[in-house]
Amino acid sequence: MEKMDRKNMKLVWRDDLISLYCVSVDTTKRPLFHMNGQMEHHIQAIETATKATEGSCYQYSMYWNMYPEFTQYIAVFDYKIFRNDKQNINTTNFSLSVMRAIEELALEDVVFTGQSVGAMVGMRSAISDRVSQVIAIHPPILSSPLVNAELLKEKKDLLSKKQNLIRLFLANKFFFNPAFGFQQENKNGYVGLDDNKIHDKSLIVGSAIDQTHKDKFAAGLSALIYNTTGLQSDGVVVWEPKKLIENGFSIAEDESPMSHFQMASSTEYTDTVLKNYIKR
Repeated sequence: MEKMDRKNMKLVWRDDLISLYCVSVDTTKRPLFHMNGQMEHHIQAIETATKATEGSCYQYSMYWNMYPEFTQYIAVFDYKIFRNDKQNINTTNFSLSVMRAIEELALEDVVFTGQSVGAMVGMRSAISDRVSQVIAIHPPILSSPLVNAELLKEKKDLLSKKQNLIRLFLANKFFFNPAFGFQQENKNGYVGLDDNKIHDKSLIVGSAIDQTHKDKFAAGLSALIYNTTGLQSDGVVVWEPKKLIENGFSIAEDESPMSHFQMASSTEYTDTVLKNYIKR
């Protein structure tokens, strides 16, 4: 079907952090929420220079006919990027917005699927009794070392010349502004996820790649992360299954290792994950 943007969708809820869109609301059907990662919105925010907007509507528009038993919603990061309280732009506050939207719309038995930072918003929203399941796709629970400019600089002698050039590129605040709360979470790893509801309702889906992976750019980033931290990753976020299991999380590994960029851009992959893991 034809891809859609906001003009083709119905705005059903909004505050100063997120907007919630739907094509057709049917209250007799189970709600299915989608939320993308941050990078898509950050790039588009650079283009608009006013707000962090979405690529989500385009990516998820092709799903509308695939899950007829659900009313599907797209939760979009939708905040002004020029503000003084950037530390408050974090997944805790995003999740409070999501839970407030769910409550005010009187939705029940919500399935939440999110990618990257969007997955973290979903996991934090699992404390709501109105959310029944969260499918967290390649979330940065254990951190995303690429945003840790201080660590990368400290370990620069362990990196190749090419890796150090990438390190300098990543240190530019134009791409990763440490003033934003969610970037601090990405840098240090996510805390406050001990609630049993989060553990019981969430499934974490991910994988690690190595230098032989076909996504050569992500493979290079994965090598950079490993050289500086000793940790496996998908090229952006750390993927260490044993640590996740030790922390009480349920996980599912991709059948074929997926880089973070493949995960974010492949609608086929997301569709496969949803078909495999949504509890009907």
